Amino acid sequence: MTPPLSLSLLSLTPLPIDTIPTPSSSRYADFTATLAAEANALLNHPAWGQHKVWHEGQGLEEVETRGLPLDVVTLEAGEWHAEPAPTADGADKKRRGFFGGVGGGAKEQKGWKAEREALHNGVAWHMRTSTIASDQYPYHVWHDALAVDHAKKEAEYIASLSRVVDVDGAGTILKLYALPFPTTNRSFLAHLIVLETETPSPTADAPPLRSFQVFSLPASTPKPLPEDKGYVRGSYVAVEEIREVVGEDGKLVIEWRCASQSTPGGNIPTRIAQSHMASSMASDIPAIFAWLAKQYGPPSDPKHSHPSLFKRLSMSGLKHLPKRGSTEPKPDAQVPNGNGHGEVPVSA
Repeated sequence: MTPPLSLSLLSLTPLPIDTIPTPSSSRYADFTATLAAEANALLNHPAWGQHKVWHEGQGLEEVETRGLPLDVVTLEAGEWHAEPAPTADGADKKRRGFFGGVGGGAKEQKGWKAEREALHNGVAWHMRTSTIASDQYPYHVWHDALAVDHAKKEAEYIASLSRVVDVDGAGTILKLYALPFPTTNRSFLAHLIVLETETPSPTADAPPLRSFQVFSLPASTPKPLPEDKGYVRGSYVAVEEIREVVGEDGKLVIEWRCASQSTPGGNIPTRIAQSHMASSMASDIPAIFAWLAKQYGPPSDPKHSHPSLFKRLSMSGLKHLPKRGSTEPKPDAQVPNGNGHGEVPVSA
């Protein structure tokens, strides 16, 4: 029997940005512990479907993609977004949960549930996995490329991502996608968090195996953002994990896993959006490797053996993002899901 997967923070339900704990908050440790536990349960769940291999024999980095059956995931209203509860007298007494849920009578509670279920209806989790020899690009290169200024660098290798706006200076960013006519431009508001861990190496006297996870959580703001005008708001949640793994031959390899759930919003049918997720996630890899070669040199470049300086992060480090209004939009691309994955070439 397939074990159920209960998720709370890793969902398409947006987090009000004023409720997300900062690293200095007393709640931050519990918040990030919940994130890490849900990510590990998701990435390692046994129900991921049969894999499909992309780019095989094409001289490109091979990618595996899988899908998670819809009936595996259960959405929970845990500590971080308490489910609205009806009051004893049915009066309109409101209780704000972590996700901004407003409670009071049974009507409010039913509406909250229906809204959340509708947002996730038919939207599955998808995952891609790549295994890269560490002598191509070692861990410190991947760390610098994906853990430092993550959103800023995404805009350099995702063709349709025309602009990234730092919303609050604390990890919340607005991604703006410029799409060709007649497709409506898309926007995604997300809060980014980077967590790092080490695990003991199975090899005696070897240093610990390093890893980091990049979380993109859907977010919301009290008021509309002026940069969002004219865009259709989509929603996505994702976790990317880069980790050192000892391969069967005893050599160190880099494993890159990305799990994502998204909806582009607008009039695109969920069925069509979901059908393009796997192919689009796989197509990210050649673009990223081309960008890596441009930024860090070709794979196996001797200079990669000399680690660059980088700082340990607890958040996404957005200080280098352009200020509002300073970025020129780029042409190109298809309807995205917000994390560079799941682009859908249809009008909406």
